[in-house]
Amino acid sequence: MSRYPAAWAPMRPRLSLVSGVILLALTVAGCGSSPPTSYFVLSTVPPAAVAASGMAGQRSTLAVGSVKLPQVLDRVQIVRRSGANTLDIDGANLWAEPLDELMRRILAEDLAARLPGLTVLSTARPVAPVDRTVIVEVDRFETEVDGHAALAARWYVLGSRDNRPLVSHEVALRAPALGADTASRVAALSQVVADLATDIAARLPAGN
Repeated sequence: MSRYPAAWAPMRPRLSLVSGVILLALTVAGCGSSPPTSYFVLSTVPPAAVAASGMAGQRSTLAVGSVKLPQVLDRVQIVRRSGANTLDIDGANLWAEPLDELMRRILAEDLAARLPGLTVLSTARPVAPVDRTVIVEVDRFETEVDGHAALAARWYVLGSRDNRPLVSHEVALRAPALGADTASRVAALSQVVADLATDIAARLPAGN
């Protein structure tokens, strides 16, 4: 038995056609409203001056062993703070590689620029022995409501003989973004990673 009254019979093809057009329009509208996806990477920032490290003049190797992120940052989406207790997980602007690996690589490059006499490796498992290993534990890495980039972290330098820290330090770094767009905010995030490298390079101890 038909679901439609007999009087509606001539209208059924027209109703089906209209329904199909509406469905198609909604589908197209949905596709059209999705913003394009953009991918970002951090970049190295040249130092204002080369650090006077305790390891200067030695033929030494420094490894950036790991950068540990809190779960909220361990994702492909770029995270922005939108309020005192709220975060914006940006689905349209993504990191081009895992953030912990990206931060470790850029930190190693920034350290190498500040410690030209050292060999700096970006690896959690170096093949050859190293003289020092840097470990970073990140608490915050985001852009704030006012556009500043913020990095709060603790870093440790381990020696070659055991896993006890030779030196450690806590940092709370901020850098202004030059614009409100995501590229400007990522550039500011690159700056605070470079500032972290400057802090590590200046406090790096000598000896084995």
